[in-house]
Amino acid sequence: RDGASPEALYLLATAQIAAEDNRAALATLDRALQSHPQFPGLHSLYALAKLRDGDPDSGRRAFEQELAINPHDFDANLHLGGLYRLEQNYEAAATHLQRARQMRPNSLALRYQLANLDLSLKRTDQARATLEALIADAPDWVEPHITLATVYYRLKRPADGDRINAIVKQLNAAAQAREKKQP
Repeated sequence: RDGASPEALYLLATAQIAAEDNRAALATLDRALQSHPQFPGLHSLYALAKLRDGDPDSGRRAFEQELAINPHDFDANLHLGGLYRLEQNYEAAATHLQRARQMRPNSLALRYQLANLDLSLKRTDQARATLEALIADAPDWVEPHITLATVYYRLKRPADGDRINAIVKQLNAAAQAREKKQP
């Protein structure tokens, strides 16, 4: 009923992001944050939109603002952990990813980030185990397959790396076939 309420603006921005209308989502979220800066989740959603827009610095700031309001925000902890890992700030990455793990230990995205952190820290066998379990739970997700192939090569298991790369090619071909069928 109230189109200017924080809940309504949050839902509208979520729908805009889902429809891949990032520009509209950012405008909606700008408006929402101006009038409701303390509403839980708004900064996190804004940060996700900023990441999609190719602006990780603004995304990071927004995630940090979200955590100042709500330290238990899963998305903020997950994505900050990933951003810190990319910057090789592994201690900060581990802190945020462990907080995210407390909230959603079975999250596929979290498990993938944890495997990447293990790989970055040269805990290759631990990364392998995590990725193998992740692929068993999400067999059509391409990125973990690619990372697992890399892990196998680092572990001097080229036959396994080649096998996984063949699966990646199959998954990519299937995705391309699905895209061609869509109007």
